[in-house]
Amino acid sequence: MARTSTVLTNNEILTIQAIVDGTYFHRAESLTGTQNGVNVTFILSSTPNPATSLELKLNGQDLTLTTDYSLSGAIITFVQAPFDIDIIKAWYVVSPV
Repeated sequence: MARTSTVLTNNEILTIQAIVDGTYFHRAESLTGTQNGVNVTFILSSTPNPATSLELKLNGQDLTLTTDYSLSGAIITFVQAPFDIDIIKAWYVVSPV
């Protein structure tokens, strides 16, 4: 669809500002929670939006939603508890609108 106006909408302005501020993309974020081989619940700093943007890795290996973990808002629940030596990282998008 071709744009007929050069004026940005408020949502477009918010999205551009979030990209410029560095708050739109979360890259290699560490989760909050105790890694002890027992705890399965961890928290992201923000809620992924869309939720499908979440890429979760355990020791560099991609994890699969529902097979390896569940997501509810910013809360991740693992099927198997990670140990203290495991490295968990998350990549996702946060919608500013």
